[in-house]
Amino acid sequence: MPKRRLEDNRTAGCPESSLVLLKSWAAATTDVWTKEVQREVRRQKRIQTSLRFRARKKQELQQLRAESDRMELEVQRCLTALEISTTRRCESEESSSTDLFPAVYRLALESDALRAESIGIQQNLQLYNRFFFRTNEALQVMNPHFAEEQNSTLLSVREASKVSLPVIFHDEPGWRVYFSNGGPSLYFHPFTRVEFDSKFKICEEIASTEQPLSIGNLFGLDGIPHPASSKP
Repeated sequence: MPKRRLEDNRTAGCPESSLVLLKSWAAATTDVWTKEVQREVRRQKRIQTSLRFRARKKQELQQLRAESDRMELEVQRCLTALEISTTRRCESEESSSTDLFPAVYRLALESDALRAESIGIQQNLQLYNRFFFRTNEALQVMNPHFAEEQNSTLLSVREASKVSLPVIFHDEPGWRVYFSNGGPSLYFHPFTRVEFDSKFKICEEIASTEQPLSIGNLFGLDGIPHPASSKP
């Protein structure tokens, strides 16, 4: 009789253990699915944030390009109007007044040429900076201590001129400056007092004989005539 009762208890306990295992499996599976869903939600949020950021940057870039094009067209329009006006006045007027308008015309052309030259210089500087940083990165990969060594050896022109040993020439004043980082040396030739004072005298004579006169207004700035100078 006790043996049969023990068997009945074992038979009755099996469904309970199976139910516990089933609940444990369900809880573990739910936890795994919940984590997967959370990871997917976070990933989708990151994707949406990245897409919005790229769209905003693209829109800002388009606005900047449109504004740049508009300003360039405005400058070209003003320069064209100034060129036409200057040409007409140069053809119609004579004597001293006729010398002023060609100068303005040449200044406008020089301004356009300088603007184009400035754009070219900026592009070259960008290429140089890109090459410089790429070279530094490659050197730092090959030698981790390169940045510290470079910072410790590079000196400015002012500092190098203080620590370098001057070489004095007997035939002319000045001295040669050598740089400790191996850069090319230069010969420093100071101005004499007479040369220094003569520059101020020339400016005073020009200012006393030629008073600045306004010739017009462009972009809210008053134009002052100035003789055209040839580039060296």
